[in-house]
Amino acid sequence: MIEPDPLQIYAIDDNPPSLRIIQQEYWVQEVPISFTFGISHENDIAEMDSNLWDAMFVRWMQPTVHDVCLIVSYRLGTDEDAKALIERALKRAGRQPVDEMQRIVIDTLHASRMVISVQFLPALLDDQDHAAWDALGSIVSSLATLSNGIIHVEGEGFYDDAMAPLLTLTEEE
Repeated sequence: MIEPDPLQIYAIDDNPPSLRIIQQEYWVQEVPISFTFGISHENDIAEMDSNLWDAMFVRWMQPTVHDVCLIVSYRLGTDEDAKALIERALKRAGRQPVDEMQRIVIDTLHASRMVISVQFLPALLDDQDHAAWDALGSIVSSLATLSNGIIHVEGEGFYDDAMAPLLTLTEEE
């Protein structure tokens, strides 16, 4: 089974948003960030408009170009890892005290068609003051909003697309 990354988005929609939709927000704000499908890869127009991506790098452009994050999408029905990640999240949510928020999280996990996994890369992890941290929070929230999903932070709990807590993990596995 796949080992989960520190952060996942459990999405009801089965396709992630296109790179163009994701990147537009950051172009307007003049954030020095770009999204690409590969190392040393320049996206063409068709790639920017496609929502069929499996993985993308988040690249910080200042003071030198460097990758700060890898985002991978796993689709239920085509990626066995999606099913395993959803089942693992369901087990974690199911171990928490029963209340309305737990039911909302479990219902959303049951309805999830895709998992978007976020892996922070060494350039970011080695610098807790890196300017990309703020942008990544916004990217995760945008991905959750655009894919109709909830966010799971490993060791913490489940959050809505605005990072408001839905279910705090009180029991570990």
